Amino acid sequence: MKLLSAYQKHIPLTTYQEHHYHALTLSHPFLSVRSIDPLTIEEIESLLTPEIDFFLRVNRFFFEPELQELKELLVEVVQLPLKGIIISDIGVLMVLKELGYQGEIILEMDTTLTSVNDINVYLANGISSVILARELSLDEMVEIGKQVIAPVSINFFGHQLMSTSRRKLLQAYGEESHLAFTQDKLYAMKEKTRPDSLYFIMEDEYGTHVYHGEMLNGFDSIESLSGFEYLVVDPIQMPDSMLFEVGDKFGYGTISNEELTQKYPSIRFSRGLWDTKTLDKKEEA
Repeated sequence: MKLLSAYQKHIPLTTYQEHHYHALTLSHPFLSVRSIDPLTIEEIESLLTPEIDFFLRVNRFFFEPELQELKELLVEVVQLPLKGIIISDIGVLMVLKELGYQGEIILEMDTTLTSVNDINVYLANGISSVILARELSLDEMVEIGKQVIAPVSINFFGHQLMSTSRRKLLQAYGEESHLAFTQDKLYAMKEKTRPDSLYFIMEDEYGTHVYHGEMLNGFDSIESLSGFEYLVVDPIQMPDSMLFEVGDKFGYGTISNEELTQKYPSIRFSRGLWDTKTLDKKEEA
Protein backbone atom coordinates (compact mmCIF):
# COMPACT_ATOMS: atom_id res chain seq x y z
CA MET A 1 0.00 0.00 0.00
CA LYS A 2 1.51 3.30 -1.15
CA LEU A 3 0.36 6.90 -1.40
CA LEU A 4 -0.03 8.15 -4.97
CA SER A 5 -0.26 11.87 -5.67
CA ALA A 6 0.25 14.26 -8.59
CA TYR A 7 3.65 15.83 -9.17
CA GLN A 8 3.85 19.60 -8.69
CA LYS A 9 6.84 21.50 -10.05
CA HIS A 10 7.38 23.65 -6.96
CA ILE A 11 7.91 20.60 -4.72
CA PRO A 12 11.32 18.86 -4.99
CA LEU A 13 11.26 15.09 -5.46
CA THR A 14 13.28 14.66 -2.27
CA THR A 15 10.52 16.46 -0.35
CA TYR A 16 7.93 14.01 -1.65
CA GLN A 17 10.12 11.14 -0.48
CA GLU A 18 10.68 12.73 2.93
CA HIS A 19 6.90 12.81 3.40
CA HIS A 20 6.37 9.19 2.29
CA TYR A 21 5.13 9.79 -1.27
CA HIS A 22 6.87 7.10 -3.29
CA ALA A 23 4.49 7.16 -6.27
CA LEU A 24 3.62 10.20 -8.40
CA THR A 25 1.56 10.85 -11.50
CA LEU A 26 2.78 13.08 -14.34
CA SER A 27 0.75 14.84 -17.00
CA HIS A 28 1.25 16.03 -20.58
CA PRO A 29 -0.53 18.93 -22.38
CA PHE A 30 -2.05 16.68 -25.07
CA LEU A 31 -2.35 13.36 -23.29
CA SER A 32 -3.83 14.51 -19.97
CA VAL A 33 -6.80 16.35 -18.52
CA ARG A 34 -7.17 18.04 -15.10
CA SER A 35 -3.42 18.68 -15.17
CA ILE A 36 -1.69 20.62 -12.42
CA ASP A 37 1.72 21.02 -14.06
CA PRO A 38 1.81 19.44 -17.54
CA LEU A 39 5.25 18.46 -18.81
CA THR A 40 6.81 17.86 -22.20
CA ILE A 41 8.19 14.41 -23.01
CA GLU A 42 11.71 15.81 -22.53
CA GLU A 43 10.81 17.24 -19.11
CA ILE A 44 9.26 13.93 -18.08
CA GLU A 45 12.36 12.02 -19.14
CA SER A 46 14.65 14.34 -17.16
CA LEU A 47 12.52 13.93 -14.03
CA LEU A 48 12.38 10.13 -13.82
CA THR A 49 14.27 8.41 -11.04
CA PRO A 50 14.09 4.76 -9.89
CA GLU A 51 13.46 5.85 -6.29
CA ILE A 52 9.89 6.90 -7.17
CA ASP A 53 7.15 5.03 -9.05
CA PHE A 54 6.17 7.43 -11.86
CA PHE A 55 2.92 7.03 -13.79
CA LEU A 56 1.96 9.11 -16.81
CA ARG A 57 -1.73 10.03 -16.94
CA VAL A 58 -3.10 9.46 -20.44
CA ASN A 59 -6.52 10.09 -18.97
CA ARG A 60 -8.59 11.69 -21.71
CA PHE A 61 -10.67 10.27 -24.54
CA PHE A 62 -9.29 10.64 -28.04
CA PHE A 63 -11.11 11.19 -31.32
CA GLU A 64 -10.20 9.99 -34.78
CA PRO A 65 -8.49 13.22 -35.99
CA GLU A 66 -6.21 13.01 -32.92
CA LEU A 67 -5.08 9.39 -33.35
CA GLN A 68 -1.96 10.13 -35.38
CA GLU A 69 -0.64 12.60 -32.80
CA LEU A 70 -1.57 10.16 -30.02
CA LYS A 71 0.39 7.32 -31.65
CA GLU A 72 3.42 9.53 -32.33
CA LEU A 73 3.55 10.62 -28.69
CA LEU A 74 3.03 7.11 -27.34
CA VAL A 75 5.95 5.90 -29.45
CA GLU A 76 8.10 8.24 -27.33
CA VAL A 77 6.29 7.45 -24.08
CA VAL A 78 6.83 3.68 -24.26
CA GLN A 79 10.60 4.29 -24.37
CA LEU A 80 10.54 6.06 -21.00
CA PRO A 81 11.40 4.17 -17.78
CA LEU A 82 7.96 4.79 -16.26
CA LYS A 83 6.43 2.48 -13.70
CA GLY A 84 3.25 2.62 -15.75
CA ILE A 85 0.57 4.56 -17.60
CA ILE A 86 -2.88 5.46 -16.27
CA ILE A 87 -5.51 5.42 -19.01
CA SER A 88 -9.22 6.17 -19.32
CA ASP A 89 -9.76 5.28 -22.99
CA ILE A 90 -9.60 1.58 -23.91
CA GLY A 91 -8.44 2.68 -27.36
CA VAL A 92 -5.17 3.76 -25.71
CA LEU A 93 -4.75 0.19 -24.44
CA MET A 94 -4.97 -1.09 -28.00
CA VAL A 95 -2.31 1.37 -29.20
CA LEU A 96 -0.02 0.45 -26.31
CA LYS A 97 -0.43 -3.23 -27.17
CA GLU A 98 0.50 -2.49 -30.80
CA LEU A 99 3.64 -0.72 -29.59
CA GLY A 100 4.60 -3.66 -27.36
CA TYR A 101 4.47 -1.67 -24.14
CA GLN A 102 5.65 -3.77 -21.16
CA GLY A 103 4.95 -1.45 -18.22
CA GLU A 104 1.88 -1.37 -15.99
CA ILE A 105 -1.38 -0.08 -17.46
CA ILE A 106 -3.84 1.18 -14.85
CA LEU A 107 -7.44 1.86 -15.87
CA GLU A 108 -9.21 4.81 -14.22
CA MET A 109 -12.66 5.61 -15.58
CA ASP A 110 -13.76 7.86 -12.69
CA THR A 111 -17.36 6.66 -12.25
CA THR A 112 -17.89 3.34 -14.03
CA LEU A 113 -15.53 0.76 -12.50
CA THR A 114 -18.02 -0.71 -10.04
CA SER A 115 -18.42 -4.34 -11.12
CA VAL A 116 -16.17 -7.30 -10.24
CA ASN A 117 -17.02 -8.97 -13.55
CA ASP A 118 -16.23 -5.86 -15.61
CA ILE A 119 -12.94 -5.32 -13.82
CA ASN A 120 -11.86 -8.94 -14.23
CA VAL A 121 -12.58 -8.72 -17.98
CA TYR A 122 -10.34 -5.66 -18.25
CA LEU A 123 -7.65 -7.37 -16.18
CA ALA A 124 -7.78 -10.44 -18.40
CA ASN A 125 -7.28 -8.32 -21.52
CA GLY A 126 -4.16 -6.35 -20.79
CA ILE A 127 -5.03 -3.99 -17.93
CA SER A 128 -2.66 -4.41 -14.95
CA SER A 129 -4.89 -2.88 -12.28
CA VAL A 130 -7.69 -0.34 -11.80
CA ILE A 131 -8.58 2.67 -9.67
CA LEU A 132 -12.10 2.03 -8.41
CA ALA A 133 -15.01 4.41 -8.99
CA ARG A 134 -15.55 7.22 -6.51
CA GLU A 135 -19.25 6.48 -5.96
CA LEU A 136 -18.60 3.11 -4.30
CA SER A 137 -18.90 2.72 -0.55
CA LEU A 138 -15.85 1.62 1.41
CA ASP A 139 -17.40 -1.81 2.10
CA GLU A 140 -18.05 -2.26 -1.64
CA MET A 141 -14.48 -1.31 -2.52
CA VAL A 142 -13.03 -3.70 0.06
CA GLU A 143 -15.24 -6.53 -1.24
CA ILE A 144 -14.28 -5.85 -4.87
CA GLY A 145 -10.62 -5.84 -3.84
CA LYS A 146 -11.04 -9.35 -2.46
CA GLN A 147 -12.73 -10.72 -5.59
CA VAL A 148 -10.75 -9.32 -8.52
CA ILE A 149 -7.68 -11.06 -9.94
CA ALA A 150 -5.17 -8.20 -9.42
CA PRO A 151 -4.57 -5.42 -6.87
CA VAL A 152 -6.82 -2.34 -7.11
CA SER A 153 -6.41 1.24 -5.93
CA ILE A 154 -8.82 3.81 -4.50
CA ASN A 155 -9.16 7.54 -3.95
CA PHE A 156 -8.19 8.28 -0.35
CA PHE A 157 -7.83 12.00 0.32
CA GLY A 158 -8.73 15.29 -1.39
CA HIS A 159 -11.48 16.94 -3.40
CA GLN A 160 -13.32 14.27 -5.38
CA LEU A 161 -14.14 14.62 -9.08
CA MET A 162 -17.93 14.56 -9.49
CA SER A 163 -18.47 15.01 -13.19
CA THR A 164 -16.68 15.85 -16.40
CA SER A 165 -17.91 16.99 -19.80
CA ARG A 166 -16.22 17.52 -23.14
CA ARG A 167 -18.26 20.71 -23.54
CA LYS A 168 -16.77 24.09 -22.56
CA LEU A 169 -19.41 24.91 -19.94
CA LEU A 170 -17.60 27.85 -18.34
CA GLN A 171 -17.00 29.41 -21.73
CA ALA A 172 -20.68 29.03 -22.65
CA TYR A 173 -21.80 30.46 -19.31
CA GLY A 174 -19.36 33.33 -19.65
CA GLU A 175 -20.62 34.22 -23.11
CA GLU A 176 -24.21 34.19 -21.86
CA SER A 177 -23.47 36.17 -18.69
CA HIS A 178 -20.78 38.49 -20.13
CA LEU A 179 -18.14 37.09 -17.77
CA ALA A 180 -14.55 36.08 -18.52
CA PHE A 181 -13.14 32.79 -17.22
CA THR A 182 -9.51 31.68 -17.40
CA GLN A 183 -8.74 28.21 -18.73
CA ASP A 184 -7.06 25.76 -16.29
CA LYS A 185 -8.12 27.84 -13.29
CA LEU A 186 -10.27 26.40 -10.49
CA TYR A 187 -13.39 28.42 -9.56
CA ALA A 188 -15.61 28.01 -6.50
CA MET A 189 -19.27 27.42 -7.32
CA LYS A 190 -22.53 27.22 -5.34
CA GLU A 191 -25.95 26.01 -6.40
CA LYS A 192 -28.65 28.67 -6.21
CA THR A 193 -31.11 26.30 -4.57
CA ARG A 194 -28.49 24.97 -2.11
CA PRO A 195 -26.86 27.95 -0.38
CA ASP A 196 -24.61 25.71 1.75
CA SER A 197 -23.27 23.77 -1.23
CA LEU A 198 -19.72 24.23 -2.48
CA TYR A 199 -18.10 22.85 -5.63
CA PHE A 200 -15.02 23.63 -7.68
CA ILE A 201 -15.18 23.85 -11.45
CA MET A 202 -12.35 23.96 -13.96
CA GLU A 203 -12.29 24.16 -17.73
CA ASP A 204 -9.28 23.00 -19.73
CA GLU A 205 -8.59 22.45 -23.42
CA TYR A 206 -10.62 19.24 -23.42
CA GLY A 207 -13.73 20.06 -21.38
CA THR A 208 -15.14 20.97 -17.98
CA HIS A 209 -14.54 19.22 -14.65
CA VAL A 210 -16.49 19.60 -11.39
CA TYR A 211 -15.11 18.66 -7.94
CA HIS A 212 -16.98 18.35 -4.66
CA GLY A 213 -16.19 21.17 -2.26
CA GLU A 214 -15.55 18.84 0.67
CA MET A 215 -12.29 16.93 0.92
CA LEU A 216 -12.48 13.18 1.35
CA ASN A 217 -10.53 12.06 4.43
CA GLY A 218 -10.03 8.29 4.54
CA PHE A 219 -7.79 8.14 7.60
CA ASP A 220 -10.41 6.91 10.06
CA SER A 221 -10.67 3.69 8.01
CA ILE A 222 -6.95 3.28 7.32
CA GLU A 223 -6.87 -0.17 8.95
CA SER A 224 -9.36 -1.44 6.32
CA LEU A 225 -7.27 -0.29 3.36
CA SER A 226 -4.22 -2.55 3.57
CA GLY A 227 -5.42 -4.66 0.62
CA PHE A 228 -5.28 -1.78 -1.86
CA GLU A 229 -2.24 -1.08 -4.04
CA TYR A 230 -2.29 2.72 -4.13
CA LEU A 231 -4.22 5.26 -2.07
CA VAL A 232 -4.70 8.36 -4.24
CA VAL A 233 -4.23 11.81 -2.72
CA ASP A 234 -5.52 14.54 -5.05
CA PRO A 235 -3.66 17.82 -4.34
CA ILE A 236 -6.19 20.05 -6.14
CA GLN A 237 -6.81 23.08 -3.85
CA MET A 238 -4.72 21.44 -1.12
CA PRO A 239 -2.14 23.45 0.87
CA ASP A 240 1.35 21.94 0.77
CA SER A 241 1.32 21.68 4.57
CA MET A 242 -1.73 19.42 4.40
CA LEU A 243 -0.24 17.30 1.62
CA PHE A 244 2.88 16.75 3.72
CA GLU A 245 0.90 16.03 6.89
CA VAL A 246 -1.14 13.38 5.08
CA GLY A 247 2.10 11.71 4.04
CA ASP A 248 3.62 11.97 7.51
CA LYS A 249 0.56 10.44 9.18
CA PHE A 250 0.31 7.63 6.62
CA GLY A 251 1.14 4.36 8.35
CA TYR A 252 1.85 6.08 11.67
CA GLY A 253 -1.45 7.50 12.83
CA THR A 254 -4.65 9.19 11.80
CA ILE A 255 -6.10 12.65 11.24
CA SER A 256 -9.72 13.23 12.19
CA ASN A 257 -12.00 15.67 10.37
CA GLU A 258 -12.18 17.66 13.60
CA GLU A 259 -8.38 18.04 13.77
CA LEU A 260 -8.22 19.06 10.14
CA THR A 261 -11.02 21.61 10.55
CA GLN A 262 -9.16 23.22 13.45
CA LYS A 263 -6.01 23.56 11.34
CA TYR A 264 -7.79 24.49 8.10
CA PRO A 265 -11.06 26.22 9.12
CA SER A 266 -11.89 27.33 5.57
CA ILE A 267 -11.93 23.73 4.25
CA ARG A 268 -14.67 21.14 4.81
CA PHE A 269 -13.87 17.46 5.31
CA SER A 270 -16.00 14.32 5.07
CA ARG A 271 -15.99 10.60 4.24
CA GLY A 272 -17.41 11.37 0.81
CA LEU A 273 -19.68 8.54 -0.36
CA TRP A 274 -17.87 5.86 1.63
CA ASP A 275 -20.87 5.15 3.89
CA THR A 276 -23.59 4.98 1.23
CA LYS A 277 -24.13 1.81 -0.76
CA THR A 278 -24.15 2.26 -4.52
CA LEU A 279 -27.55 0.52 -4.71
CA ASP A 280 -28.98 3.00 -2.22
CA LYS A 281 -27.72 5.89 -4.30
CA LYS A 282 -29.35 4.53 -7.44
CA GLU A 283 -32.66 3.87 -5.71
CA GLU A 284 -32.69 7.42 -4.32
CA ALA A 285 -32.09 8.78 -7.83
